[in-house]
Amino acid sequence: MAPSADVARNGYGNIQNAGQSRYSTTFDITPAMVGHQFVLVSRYTDDAKNGEGNHIDYWYNNNVNLNNNQAWLDHFTQNGTTISASGWHADDASMIDSHHFIILWDLSKGREIARKEVTNVASPDINNVYGNILGANNARFTVDFNIDDQYAHDAMQLVSRYSNADNGEGNYSQVWLTNQYLNLYQNPSWMYQINYSQIQPSGPVGHNIGLGYEGIKTQLVKDRIGTGYQHNTYTTADAYRVMSVQRAHGLPATGWVDYNTWVALGLPADQWTSIDSYVAPLGAGAGASRQDHIEAMIRQAYQYMGKPWLAGCSSSPAYGVDCSGLVMQALYAGGINPTSCSSIYHGFPGNEWNSRNLFADPHFMNVSYNDRQRGDLVFYYQPRTHTIWHVAIYLGNNQVIESWPPRVMVQPIVNGQRNVIAGIRRVFA
Repeated sequence: MAPSADVARNGYGNIQNAGQSRYSTTFDITPAMVGHQFVLVSRYTDDAKNGEGNHIDYWYNNNVNLNNNQAWLDHFTQNGTTISASGWHADDASMIDSHHFIILWDLSKGREIARKEVTNVASPDINNVYGNILGANNARFTVDFNIDDQYAHDAMQLVSRYSNADNGEGNYSQVWLTNQYLNLYQNPSWMYQINYSQIQPSGPVGHNIGLGYEGIKTQLVKDRIGTGYQHNTYTTADAYRVMSVQRAHGLPATGWVDYNTWVALGLPADQWTSIDSYVAPLGAGAGASRQDHIEAMIRQAYQYMGKPWLAGCSSSPAYGVDCSGLVMQALYAGGINPTSCSSIYHGFPGNEWNSRNLFADPHFMNVSYNDRQRGDLVFYYQPRTHTIWHVAIYLGNNQVIESWPPRVMVQPIVNGQRNVIAGIRRVFA
């Protein structure tokens, strides 16, 4: 032990050995340690030989993880039948799995079509950031593949693998490189680009509720205080009822519903954020076709079949939705994240009529009624005013899936309730 007067001065002078308690030590990492997590234990013992006997331990909270694995593609390009790539892969497993392979995966056919062993080169820039990973100082690679003509237009992805076998099999650790692909189905640049990683919530997760708010959180609050109905706007009368609950629980009587008020109302604590954070999972992955994206969108819409129409709602299929709320979640499942609206902000004041935002959104393709196709968005005018008041998803055969009071249902594209079509917008080119 080394002197530690600072420890004694900083509030620990009442401990007997505080003035002589500093230490430093070093452990060499061995191959057998790779893939495991470690924690340091400081032990005082009366057994000087092997540290057993009578002892007192202190377990530190910070762990050392030898199972780190990070990778990135810098370039992934194709010129005819030649595919070139460069990037880096730092992996603790490289200490024991010394063969580094890059695997070319054909997403269109769902199988590997080539692999090459690469020789890594120095990567001090990677080591500066990921120096805690074994091999980060020698992680960069480049590789070229010459492929057969039959694969030239297929969607491609790379896998970076460290293996203990010279053919890339045996024991191995790998990363599917997802920041770049080749030949994926994609919309033209002026339209919304299709996401191939999960879309994240847009807006404040766990937001409070006040006057003018709608959405499923408002609906659940109104149900608890006995004022629930389908057009679920939070009113002054609701605020007064909430204030009574707040006073009864010793909370500030603001009339706003925050997390503490939500719980005081008897609503599940986890719903406070889970309702807001729900974004439909992607239903079509990398390598999917245009039709796959359309079907993913429609499948998500069907998850809400029979759920009630509720104003400003766009959360999980456990709850009701309104027309644009349904469309938003369907778009998310298809890989489209519209910036003109979001499922969270849909419940905020002034956002009920997000069908109007979607109709005016320049990132959807305007097509004629006679050219309508499955997966297109159908917009409707309110009779007399000619303002947009509804949106549905076209299924084909003159049928749409929509949320219209009282519930989500499949209906003819035109019927007696809403029969003035404003236009058709295409999501996938």
